[in-house]
Order: sequence, then C-alpha cells, then structure tokens
Amino acid sequence: MNPSTLPLGQPPADSAMPQPPALERALAEPFAFALLQWPLLLAVLHLDRGGGWWLALRVACGLLLALALLAAYARGLGFGNAMTAAAGCVAAAWWSWPTGWAVAWLALLALLLLAAQTALLRRLLEPDEAPSGAEWWATPAPAARRGAALTPP
Repeated sequence: MNPSTLPLGQPPADSAMPQPPALERALAEPFAFALLQWPLLLAVLHLDRGGGWWLALRVACGLLLALALLAAYARGLGFGNAMTAAAGCVAAAWWSWPTGWAVAWLALLALLLLAAQTALLRRLLEPDEAPSGAEWWATPAPAARRGAALTPP
C-alpha cells in the first residue's frame, strides 16, 4: 500500500505501528500519573501542623500516594520505577527549594518522565518482550532474544 494515499495520521493496516489511541495513552499516562502523585506527595510533605485532623489528612494522602505508586507498577516495572524515582525527585526538589539544587532535581524529573514514556512505548511496541508479574527476572535480555531470532535453525 502506498503511504502517500493514506489519510494524514493513519498508519497502514499491516504496519507494526500501534493504533493512535494506544499511542496517545502511552504518551499521556506519565503526565496523568504525575498530576495524581505529586500533589499527594506535596501534601504529605507539607501537612506537618500537628495532630488531629491534619495528621489524619496526611495519613490519607500517604495511603493514596502509595496506592498510586502501586498502580504505576501495574503498568510495568520500568514505568513504576520511573514514576517512583520521579516522586523522589519532587520530594528532593521540595526539600532543597531555596537552593539551586531544586532546578537540578526538576531537570532530572523531565528525564524521568521521558523514561516513563519510553517504558510504556517499548511495552506497547514489543508486547511479547514485556515481562509480566513475577516472571520479570526469568526473561532473557532483549539482545539475547533478538540474536537468537537471527540465527538460522
């Protein structure tokens, strides 16, 4: 099929390119998780006014943050690690705010969001190579699988 005859933005039906909704979701999910996790993290760090309702609100935000981080690991080990490290960068930027280190943490944060997108895209494009659940340590390295596929039988 001639790619010039396709409508704009439509991949050929036989291509290995994922469908646009799946691609858009993989590109947007790190930012959706960030919008969920970071306010909860900052609430946990900021609400230290004593006991009572403030403590209950802080504990509730901490539990929701833990749940959000576990939900990130449900999308894959690489995505979960990147989002957990990004939450750590937000916390480090919060603690080092008046200094120039906060800017360095925020620069690293942008790289971690890119790593989270890359992990989701890799899982989307290579679903057979994405480890799932408890078998993630038992799968061979991607280079070993690719090399084995090139070896004639």
